[in-house]
Amino acid sequence: MTLIPMLASADAVEIDGIYYLLNNETCEATVTYFTDPFSGDGRTPNSMTYQGDVEIPNFVYYNGKKYDVICIGRCAFMNSQQLTSVTIPSSVLSIKEESFTRSSIREVVIGENVKEVLDAFNECERLHEISFPNSVEIFEGSFIHGNLTKVSLGTGIKNLGAYDFAYCPLQDFYCFSKNPPTADDKTFYFANIWKATLHVPQETIEVYKTTSPWKDFGNIVAISNEKPGENTTKICKRPKIHYNSGKITFESETANAEFVSKITDDDVKSYYGESIDLNLTYTITVYAFAEGYENSDEVSAKLCWIDQLPQTEGITNDITQFSSSVVMIQSEGGMLTIQGADDGTPIGVYSVNGTQVGSAVSSNGQATVSTTLQSGSVAIVRIRDRCIKVVVR
Repeated sequence: MTLIPMLASADAVEIDGIYYLLNNETCEATVTYFTDPFSGDGRTPNSMTYQGDVEIPNFVYYNGKKYDVICIGRCAFMNSQQLTSVTIPSSVLSIKEESFTRSSIREVVIGENVKEVLDAFNECERLHEISFPNSVEIFEGSFIHGNLTKVSLGTGIKNLGAYDFAYCPLQDFYCFSKNPPTADDKTFYFANIWKATLHVPQETIEVYKTTSPWKDFGNIVAISNEKPGENTTKICKRPKIHYNSGKITFESETANAEFVSKITDDDVKSYYGESIDLNLTYTITVYAFAEGYENSDEVSAKLCWIDQLPQTEGITNDITQFSSSVVMIQSEGGMLTIQGADDGTPIGVYSVNGTQVGSAVSSNGQATVSTTLQSGSVAIVRIRDRCIKVVVR
């Protein structure tokens, strides 16, 4: 998970890249946001949000005191457009309203003691599968305008409300309760359940077939070997890009991952005229895949040569020789990482209108620049006299 330093919600503290609200009396902690999701119109994604894979611990220590993590707070991950996955531990009891609304989350593992999920996953377009353990008892409209295709409800859920799964393209819906949960006639509003399969306990399959709205599923079958709380779909971890001594390499935390990459070079084209302006820049994109996993998100980087002005001396075979250093630029959210610049090299980052939005000095061959640029915008990175355009991811 990437941590970007910034102002957090009131009285929040940062511990290992996650922000918490701490209750000193009960020694309990609530995961919170570290940028106000209601700034501006409250809907525009903010680049200063949680990113990557987030694993929440059962407890944290702050000033020598232990706090149990018992809640995912309201709007904690809201608008996090670079969020990939979240693992929620067994210590958590509640997932509050809009905690993941409009985030890019693709995988969530819900701890075995969570008791309530309150309207938490609206408009999560990249989340296709979710499974609730038997402990979940209170469930309120959570997935409207999402893209869920597979859902698993444990035995604890007794009631579903209006629009809980509205507009979700459901394909498989598992309900482990022997008694059909009470559901509103709009629980599956425009979810096309007439094309989906409902999986229920063998002994009460006939009850589901005569109970509304469950009877409206296109196919109703008995559950085989599945267990509540198990997600069958896993996502390959996003790859990392490295460059060393003329070789580009990739790595992923997923075992036995393979990579599909693409390199583009704007200089490779036909030219006419007496001179050519060379960009000397490669754009590298890559994603990882592995057996039993969905493909990872795509990652990109810019590989460029700086100090590239050819000199008039040193001509060999009609080609000007010159020394160069190779720099690689990667972005994640509003943070840019520049590798390869000489120590002490000043680096500035600008928006397309020329406003400086961040700066740093290279140290140990690397510089990190935090900006407020949003995903999809263009950053101009200035390294000495060289300017490179980078699309913020």
